[in-house]
Amino acid sequence: MNWGQSLVIGIGVGLLYFGGLWWTIQQAMGRPQRRAWFVLSRVIRLGLCGPIFYGLLREGVAPILVALVGFWMARWHLLRRLGGEPRVE
Repeated sequence: MNWGQSLVIGIGVGLLYFGGLWWTIQQAMGRPQRRAWFVLSRVIRLGLCGPIFYGLLREGVAPILVALVGFWMARWHLLRRLGGEPRVE
């Protein structure tokens, strides 16, 4: 696996993980079962992303490090795109 593929995989996993977190926060606010939303969301997000990173780890150290860079790039992008002032209800 080359570095470009690892970077794209990391960005995709980051978008999935942090996009899922953003979606969960949007859905959970104002609901009585807020804690259940967060717990279930975390289990699902880790269940999807964990095996992908484990598979990359089996490829070696370089692919996982490059994928982690992509993961944090996705986080940074989503913070810039979706972030902003906190919403108060």
